[in-house]
Amino acid sequence: MKRLWKYLKLPDLQIFLQLSKQEMRVVRIPRNPVILQLFEEFREAEKKNRENLFKILRDNRNTEYGKTYGFSEIRSEEDYRRYVPLTEYSAYENMGQKPELYTVYPVSCTLVTSGTTGVQKEFCITEEALQRYGSYIYEMLYELSKGPWGPHLHMSVFRSDTDGKNLLSAVYYRYLADNGAFDCDVFVGGKELLFSDNIKNVPYVKAWLALSCPNLVSIQAIFLYDILLLFGYLEENWKQLLSDMKNGEVRGCPEKGVRERLLALSPSQERIQELEHIFSEGFEEPVARKIWKELRFISGIGGKLYQFQGDALKHYTGDVPVSYFAYASSECMAGVAAELNRAEYALLPESGYYEFLNKEGNVVSPGCVRKGEIYELVVTTFSGLYRYQTGDLIKPVAFLDETPVFEVMGRRNQVSDIAGEKLSGAVVQEAVSAWAEEQRLRISDFVLGVDVRTLPYRYCLFVETIEQAGTWQTFCFDRKLRDFSPDYDDVRNLGMLGFPEVYRVKAGVLMEEFFRKTGENVHRKPHIFFSSEQTRHLLRMISGEENG
Repeated sequence: MKRLWKYLKLPDLQIFLQLSKQEMRVVRIPRNPVILQLFEEFREAEKKNRENLFKILRDNRNTEYGKTYGFSEIRSEEDYRRYVPLTEYSAYENMGQKPELYTVYPVSCTLVTSGTTGVQKEFCITEEALQRYGSYIYEMLYELSKGPWGPHLHMSVFRSDTDGKNLLSAVYYRYLADNGAFDCDVFVGGKELLFSDNIKNVPYVKAWLALSCPNLVSIQAIFLYDILLLFGYLEENWKQLLSDMKNGEVRGCPEKGVRERLLALSPSQERIQELEHIFSEGFEEPVARKIWKELRFISGIGGKLYQFQGDALKHYTGDVPVSYFAYASSECMAGVAAELNRAEYALLPESGYYEFLNKEGNVVSPGCVRKGEIYELVVTTFSGLYRYQTGDLIKPVAFLDETPVFEVMGRRNQVSDIAGEKLSGAVVQEAVSAWAEEQRLRISDFVLGVDVRTLPYRYCLFVETIEQAGTWQTFCFDRKLRDFSPDYDDVRNLGMLGFPEVYRVKAGVLMEEFFRKTGENVHRKPHIFFSSEQTRHLLRMISGEENG
C-alpha cells in the first residue's frame, strides 16, 4: 500500500503526518539517533521481514530442524509456509538441553517464561537475538518524555540466573548495562539495588527508595502492575516506613548491605514531615504528583489484557502520562509503544520474521493485515523458533509507514470451562470491573478459581482490596457473570454450576500463591484464573485465618 508523508517544521518541534487508507497519526520526528534509526526501519518493514526470514533459513539450514524441513530448498515465503508447519511449545521442549538442534547462533542463556498460564516454559536466547533487540524499547521511553535525565525509580530487582535459567528482563537489562545503553546511576539506589540477589522484601526497599527521592521524574516497571503494588504498599504501610526513616531503622530489610544503602538514602526530617502531611490526608484523590511534583511519566506493560489493574493504578496516578513500554515475551521482543497514553505497539522489524494468523486459519504478512481484525501473532526468531504460535491475539489499529501498530487483546484459549460456560479472561475482567464499580470497591488484584470440593462445582472470586471485610453480595457477582456471559447464565439455570462465592484476601496473597506454584523468580503480573489445586489451597488458608 502506497502512503504519503507530509513533514511540518515548527519551532522546537518536528512532526510528520502519515496519511494512509487505514489511519492518520501525528508522530514527533525522533531526536534520538537510535529511535530515528527505528523509524527508518518502519519505512522498509516488509523488506526487512523477508530479509530476516532468509537469513534465518540460510544460517540454520544445517541444523537438525533445518534439514528436517528443507531450509536449503526454500525459495519464497510461500515455500516456507508450505513446507514448515506452524508450531507450539511442544516442538521445542528439549531446546534448553539441546539448542543446537534448532539454531547455530551462540546461545546467551536459557530463559523461563514468567507464566500467564501457571506453567513455566523454557527457551534459549541467542546473542544474535539480543543484538537485534537493541535498546529500542528502553530509549523510546525517553524519546517520548523529554530526555533521559533522572532521577528514576525502577520497580524491578534483576536477579542472576537460577540453576542456569533467567527471565528475559534480567538478561535484557544486563545486556544493555554491559553495552553502555543502560545508565544505572540515574536510578535511585544505583546498580547495587537494581542488579541484586540479596533483596528479599522488594516492596519495602522500593517504597523506601521512592519516598527518599522528592524530585523523582519517572517510575518504571516491566508491568504497570508492579507500580500499582507500590502505591498499595504505601497506602497500607506508610506509617511504618516513615517511622523507620525518622528513627534511622530499616526494620523491613534484614540484609546488612541493603540496609546500609537505604540508610544512606534516608530523606531529611523536613521531607518526612511533608510526606506525613500528604499521607494523612488519605488516598481518595491521586497522590503521585503530591509525593513527586516533578513526576513526568510512569511506564510498564499494560493495556486491555490488564485493564482492571490499569484502572486501579489511575486512582493513584491521575493524569500522569503512561508509556506502555513494550510487547515482549521470552519467545520474542516484538513491539514497542511509540506514543504515550496508548497501549498500542509498533512491530519491531529487526526482531524476527512475522506472520499473522486470522480466525479462518489463513496466514497473512504484516503488510496485508486489516485494521480492526483479530490475528494470532506467529514468529520465526533468531533464537530457534520457527512459525511459532505465540497464543497472543492482537488487533491492528494503524500503521507507522509499513509497520503495523496493534493492541494486544488477549490469549488464545484463555478460558475456564467447567460445564460449557466457556468464560474468557476478557469476560471475567468486564464482569469483575462492573461488579466492583457497583459495590464501590477499589480492587488491586483478583483471581477466579474453581472449587471442586462439592457438586456441582462453583467459581470462587478472590479479591484484594483495602476495604474492610463486610457482607459480600455474591448474588451481585453472579448476576454480573450472567449479564456478560449468556453461556454461563444458561449453565447456571440448568443447575450445572453452583452459586459462586466471593472472598476478600490481604494484599499480595494472590501473587504469593502464584509464586508457590512457579517459584519466586517471576514478574508480578496479574493472572485471571487459578487451578482447582490453587483454589483449594487458598480456601484452606482463608478457613484457617477465620478459625484462628
